[in-house]
Amino acid sequence: MKRPMFVFILLFLASSVFCQNFTESGEILTLDGLSFASDILNEIVFENGEISIINYEGYFEEKRHIILNDKYDIEKKGSLVFLNLKNESKSFLCLASDEVLLLYDEKNESPFFFGFSSMRGLELISQPDKITASSELLENDYVYSASNLGNFNLSQPWVEGVPGNGEGEYITLSGNCTYIYLFNGYISYSKPYLYERNSRIKKIKITTNTENGEKEFIFNLFDTPNPQKINLGERVTDDIKLEILEVYPGTKYQDTCLNALLFKIF
Repeated sequence: MKRPMFVFILLFLASSVFCQNFTESGEILTLDGLSFASDILNEIVFENGEISIINYEGYFEEKRHIILNDKYDIEKKGSLVFLNLKNESKSFLCLASDEVLLLYDEKNESPFFFGFSSMRGLELISQPDKITASSELLENDYVYSASNLGNFNLSQPWVEGVPGNGEGEYITLSGNCTYIYLFNGYISYSKPYLYERNSRIKKIKITTNTENGEKEFIFNLFDTPNPQKINLGERVTDDIKLEILEVYPGTKYQDTCLNALLFKIF
């Protein structure tokens, strides 16, 4: 009597592992079964190894138009993931979690597609503003400013500007969120190797000011460019400070990079 139950448990665990889309560290295993809305009329659906970009004229499925439908495969270039389409001869740089998707093509630094897993969730997200930093890297007349964290442009991260790996450097931003999605490292479509060559944040301290007083949180980050979700425990509508405590060292440069931040109210 025990053996069938044991076999059932094994099969259940195997199927659970098989259905996972991401590893614990945020590495993409598969996107199948996921869908993301960019607004009320546009959606991306992944199913059976195919990507479909759908435009809806109204609220009824029969009025939908499939803008793109193609087979794809996943290719890793260092830590970055690219989706290679079979028929369109296109390749998208992909940053994804089970809630957030950003796709970039080779022509634009801003996202070709930005979407959330639900329309309700999409209404509750925003990008931070009023961002300042303890230091910013000046290189070849370009400042890797903290204000870059308020957009999703590639090759425009915030980079701390002090000697060494930047432990103790910080950014301060105006908050209106319960969750922060953090995109680690230097992310480039044409130069994916820059992610490993520059340092990334490994451990971060977040200080918040709320009606319940000042609070501090320590978070360990995974070494991935994909969005990592940080739960602040309550809605914060005042300043938020993010301080670098420890880094993943770059293979060539000590500069520590942070690509973007995204807020979700609740």
